[in-house]
Amino acid sequence: RRQALRNEMLLRSANDGSHVLDSNGNVLEANAVFCSMLGYSHAEALELNVAQWDARWSPEELMSEVIPRVLQGRQVFETQHRRRDGQIIEVEVSAVGVEVDGVRVMCAASRDITERKRAERELARTAAELTEANRLKDIFTDVLRHDILTPITAVMLSLELLEGMESDP
Repeated sequence: RRQALRNEMLLRSANDGSHVLDSNGNVLEANAVFCSMLGYSHAEALELNVAQWDARWSPEELMSEVIPRVLQGRQVFETQHRRRDGQIIEVEVSAVGVEVDGVRVMCAASRDITERKRAERELARTAAELTEANRLKDIFTDVLRHDILTPITAVMLSLELLEGMESDP
């Protein structure tokens, strides 16, 4: 009973969407953050299968690749969750396969990283714009240098011609 209370406190106090799945990807338990993240009540969440909210992998990929890999050990990966309203959110999932009463289950925590991914895309776009601006600056500088050197070269040639002429006292 004491261990059950500790586990419940951990689930309730977590900032991430914690959930436990069976080997078929069915939800066995979920905390309030996970339910809120997906837009389901706790009772509705307990009726879900990972294929219903994961927007990155097909049900076949989940069953043949992702779930077996997680059941074998710890995995941290990025994916997308589909909320009840259809909105897609970017998430980082930390999952581990554990044995409970002789049965392998997955304990996972989903962290909403939608804002971080948006900021990364914005940063990449800004970096590309700066790279292009720098390229244009280099072109402008080369043209300006050429335009300044052309008259200077003409003056220098004229001076060389004048120096080479005999002077009449």
